[in-house]
Amino acid sequence: MEGDRVILEWSAKHPWDPALQTSGVSLLAEYRTARGDVALDCLSNTGPASYASRGCNGVMGTRHRGPRERSLAFTLPASLTAGPQGAACLLFRMPDQRLLPIRRVDRDRPETARFRYPEWEAVARREVETSSLRRRVDEARAALAAKQGEITALEQRNAAKRWSSAAACEAIPAPDLDPGEAAAARPTVESGEREIVARQVCVMRARNAADELAGKPLLQRLGFNVLQPPSILDSVLALLPRAPGVAPSALSADRQQQLATYRRDYAQLAPNVPTYRKQIRDAGYAEPHFGSFGDFLFLQTITTQAGAAVASRAKSGEAQSREFVLGWVGGNLQAYSRCVDDGQTQLTTSANAASELAARRPALQESARRALVKACNDDVGRLEALRAQLGPLELQVGAAERALAELRPPAGLPQRAREVNHEACVP
Repeated sequence: MEGDRVILEWSAKHPWDPALQTSGVSLLAEYRTARGDVALDCLSNTGPASYASRGCNGVMGTRHRGPRERSLAFTLPASLTAGPQGAACLLFRMPDQRLLPIRRVDRDRPETARFRYPEWEAVARREVETSSLRRRVDEARAALAAKQGEITALEQRNAAKRWSSAAACEAIPAPDLDPGEAAAARPTVESGEREIVARQVCVMRARNAADELAGKPLLQRLGFNVLQPPSILDSVLALLPRAPGVAPSALSADRQQQLATYRRDYAQLAPNVPTYRKQIRDAGYAEPHFGSFGDFLFLQTITTQAGAAVASRAKSGEAQSREFVLGWVGGNLQAYSRCVDDGQTQLTTSANAASELAARRPALQESARRALVKACNDDVGRLEALRAQLGPLELQVGAAERALAELRPPAGLPQRAREVNHEACVP
């Protein structure tokens, strides 16, 4: 041995002389690990991958005293892959996996291949211990820093919410429960106003269609499945043949009443549509009392088919059928009446829901307050628990730092060469 080098010398009479001179001999270590098994260390100091049995090159030797001398030098690493539990044995291995014997077998030393270098073993062992302690210090500091960061983040969140203590949690006031975007998007009305509001919304839908179809000829309008204004209904009724000077009376009494009501509503409420839209939006609502501002009133399929039949007869010059004309006009009137009835139902439902919410608001507010109090107490308690964990972590950091500081380096490697053939070793 010479410092951090192992010198292998042999004579020309050695039976393995040709193999030693022509093939690569490697130096490895063998020792028992903390798990109790014996591991072969490649002496490359690259972590767990340094353990190997075959395919591990180990430390390769270099010519020591010129190309003709039978001498190889092997440079030892400063550390081992792991801390040996007992002796760290060194050995030479041939490329064919045979171990190179370095001593004869005798009664006291049956082991012929493995040997020790106690001074280097102490240095390597201490380096492993030092690396382990450094990792321990780094891990302890990282755990402490992570816990401190977690505490700081929670402190900032609690401070923003003014959740400073259990007393502060109990003092949290009840939140102001908004009805929510869906409910806030629509106004509600009292029962006495629901019919006129429903008529206003339905007329708005009829005017939407009238504006959309403005300028289109009568027969083309009949091809659209939307409610038409009263003037169009009157024009279609006028297509029925009648005696000169006799007023048309084709509609039943009920339909005549529906048509009169539709004419009245449209005359009164259609001009008011822009004002209605503005009033609703100025009040902060995104939608009308029901439906949407751009809705149409759609007709049933059978009504649309009747309108197409009326248009076809008018184009061909064929006499109009009372069934188709009255069916189309009646379908329009029925669509308007149904819209008014359904609208009043929706307005009643919305008003009842708003009334129910108002009645339940105090209980809902208290329930929401209790949920906030619980969340506050949970975070305050969690912050206290995190702070309590700082002490043990600080102790772990201190203990790891002291252990690292108290670790004393071993004596250096001897610089004078000495023979260690007699240092037999068993892992």
